Amino acid sequence: MDRPSRKLPTPSPRTLLVGRCYVQTATDRSFMPDLEEDRIHPNDSIYRLVPSMQGYRNNLTALSQAYNLYFVAYQGHIFAYTPRSIPKQTIPRHPDLQIYPRPSKEALSIGGCIDPVTPHTINHIITGYLGREEILVACYDDGDVVAYYVKEIADSASRTKRSSGKAHTNHQPRLFFHENVGHTAWGLAIHRKSRLIAVSTNRFEVTVFAFALTTCQKKSKSRREFCDCCQSNDNTRSNIPRRARNWRIVVALGAKASNIPNICFVDSEDGQAEKICAIDINGVIWIADIWKMFQPVVQIPPSKHLILQSEEFWPAPSRGWGVLALPEESFVPVSTLEEMLGLPEEALSIFQPGSGCSQPMVNVAECLAAIPDNPSPPPTLGARAGDAIAPNLLDDEQSDESEAEPEEPENESDETDEEDEEDGDDTGQGSEEEEEEQEQEQDTQEDFVAQGIPEIVAADHGSSAVLFPPPPAGLQFQQALHDLDEALGQLAYAVQEFQEAISSPDTPEPALAEAQNSKDQDIVMSIDEKRKNPDTMTLRQRSHNRLNTPPVRLDMAFFPHSGKIQAIPRPTTQLVEFLKRPIEFNDNKGPLVEDRLRSLTKRYHFVRTLEKDVELRSLREEYDTGLKEIGVLCPDAVTFSWFQERSIRPFFRATSRLSMVFHVPELSLVVVGSPTGRVLCVTPTKLRSPVASKTAGMWHHGLRVECVLPRLSEEQACRPVLRPLHGLAVGPVQDDDRLYGDRTSRATAPKRYRLMLHYRNHDILTYEITREEQTGRLCIF
Repeated sequence: MDRPSRKLPTPSPRTLLVGRCYVQTATDRSFMPDLEEDRIHPNDSIYRLVPSMQGYRNNLTALSQAYNLYFVAYQGHIFAYTPRSIPKQTIPRHPDLQIYPRPSKEALSIGGCIDPVTPHTINHIITGYLGREEILVACYDDGDVVAYYVKEIADSASRTKRSSGKAHTNHQPRLFFHENVGHTAWGLAIHRKSRLIAVSTNRFEVTVFAFALTTCQKKSKSRREFCDCCQSNDNTRSNIPRRARNWRIVVALGAKASNIPNICFVDSEDGQAEKICAIDINGVIWIADIWKMFQPVVQIPPSKHLILQSEEFWPAPSRGWGVLALPEESFVPVSTLEEMLGLPEEALSIFQPGSGCSQPMVNVAECLAAIPDNPSPPPTLGARAGDAIAPNLLDDEQSDESEAEPEEPENESDETDEEDEEDGDDTGQGSEEEEEEQEQEQDTQEDFVAQGIPEIVAADHGSSAVLFPPPPAGLQFQQALHDLDEALGQLAYAVQEFQEAISSPDTPEPALAEAQNSKDQDIVMSIDEKRKNPDTMTLRQRSHNRLNTPPVRLDMAFFPHSGKIQAIPRPTTQLVEFLKRPIEFNDNKGPLVEDRLRSLTKRYHFVRTLEKDVELRSLREEYDTGLKEIGVLCPDAVTFSWFQERSIRPFFRATSRLSMVFHVPELSLVVVGSPTGRVLCVTPTKLRSPVASKTAGMWHHGLRVECVLPRLSEEQACRPVLRPLHGLAVGPVQDDDRLYGDRTSRATAPKRYRLMLHYRNHDILTYEITREEQTGRLCIF
């Protein structure tokens, strides 16, 4: 987790400077076919020109931190654009480069979860530094995870531009990382210093990929599959951090864990990645060790205040979507409580410990009412979230079941496939007995609904589900031929993959194949087993030493909760079997949380985001005064509000989720986005010295909500057609598009960041954000 380069001056409350929002619509991008320029036949489908967007995913846009590149995920493709101007950040009609990593052989067997028909579709993309190089990582519905060096993408885009006389020449960058995690992948995190990539899945686990950074120091004629680099006599810490091999570290969570939409790393005191932090859709935060063996997992249960109820699926509890571990240096020091929270103490109400929360929590909802031009004002203070809309929701649901209302066509291939399953979860109809029966199945059903797992919607008049919306009038026949051609192409590719698999299995090294065909190949070693039964391990090692030419390096899998280490099989069938292995959970017991995480609790606070609520929690037990720190709860920060209206509600199904979370250390800013299309800008703050409250608890750390974007006036002027948010991207403003020197030095100083909101109708809203050097005032212009 990167640290801010410098500390900022103390800002004053309500010193936000607001400027202009730059808007680019689909019309501005000339999404109208030019028959000469685009060489498109008049009868060709419009979808060859206008990319189709997938629904029910995570964040699907990203900005490079070092290059002037903007990435958008359309279906299984990644489009790379060079923004053309500052400050408008104009995106051209055509991408400078289009990247399509083909599915792995394992992905063909894993299949899709959200969309079984088109499984190789992107769920999430991010950029970040892996050591000194910036990378782009994408994960897919079929479990694939791919990564590219951004430098090579920039070079490929540049070569494509220079290609003269070759229409649509596409120089593909090198795919340096391609793995599969065995199920639909959702959360992504990159650690710069430790050079790690973490991926969460609907297997209720997190996979951390640790690349080899050195070579085995053990050099002898009798090489073994498990050398000294893979073993340790210490049952609480392994030597894996030496990183002499490529490691797949499978971090198991507790038995009650559910689908995991987002993750982040938690660092040790020297800045190395030490733990993984994950949130599941039940709202539980899980903290688990990456390197230490046999350690219990830490569970931070969700708050159960009545105010934290779902608005879209009322009265269900608000589900968890985002998590961020904030180090102490990320909080801006302030002098007064009003600077810390944006409200004086008299205007604050405190919840005493209870309702699933072990610390007192302050409700800062009133600060939302004080935000000027807020498009998402909170409901009447004191009213329970959802009270005002519940009757409308019930009426709409009853009407939806009594009559099949056709949805408006849009370039969203998956949303029409995925709605009925949620209709069964949030109708709110039936007797109390039926509701009790439904609640028994609610955990399983809501897990799938909240994660976007397939919701099969009957098309108009009860027909089967539609994969793509109908094309414009006069193009139906051509569109059908085009879709058929694509389907036949996919079938031919699958047949080819199958033939390759059975005729020439993947055997990169002869010795590896020999080992895999041997009965001794199934070497699964536990450190605990070795300690208890050393003779068994000796026999295994002897049998492996009989191989004449063993591989120099094998990719290894490590399971910290059990201490198990094993070689990852190479043949596709065996690798698929490994990926589909039974799910394991971490049931280890250990000392109390405060004893095991004493140093962590002093250095980190955790931001948890739900469907419409933001929360700041501390794991610290008590101060010297015997009082606990007061946490922060901002309910109804981004309400579902008018997105429930009947005319647009089909487009916004299951979009009430604060799932896009960014930390900008250089600006001391946290940006939180919702697929409803709105974004929170929040400043983490802290008092220079803790202060005891007048009621109970200690004031120390807080969150100050600066604004909600787009503002109400901008939404009325710039979003006349409301559609969900496809992606939220945050990155430094680049001074030009020249490619020379240190890439990190090309961002302007003082730090200016661009924030881009990309909607599913291809509208793009852009802001620039900075802080004034002298006052620390947040400026949006």
